[in-house]
Amino acid sequence: MVIVNSLTVSPDPVALPGTVTIGFSVLFKDTVNSPVSTDVQIKKSVFGTFVTIPCIENFGSCHYDDFCTILSGVTCPEEFQEHGIPCNCPFTTGNYTLMPGISFTVDVPFLPSGDYYASANMTSNKQHVGCVELYATFA
Repeated sequence: MVIVNSLTVSPDPVALPGTVTIGFSVLFKDTVNSPVSTDVQIKKSVFGTFVTIPCIENFGSCHYDDFCTILSGVTCPEEFQEHGIPCNCPFTTGNYTLMPGISFTVDVPFLPSGDYYASANMTSNKQHVGCVELYATFA
């Protein structure tokens, strides 16, 4: 099981394109191995109602058979390496903390400003691994 003890994102609201800082403390109570089935829901507030963003080219409200395969193509940030935070499966038992956080530039011109909701539910070998929910505002 994975427990997200804290997650910080700044600035608030997030200005895109722009620089975003993310900090976190995550506890892996057990080792998480591939495959990690992941269901992602992303919704945008439209006139006060959250509307689901469909899955288009693996972006939006999508199902991933094994999120580990996506992570295998990601370059691990130097700050993660310095703090012993893995970027690929398996994620071994332990507490991983990166505070106050890591800053990076995000250039996503296609994301309209507004209020968003996102959730991810993860399972591995039919066992619940973890879930995360967040609300964010993009300017």
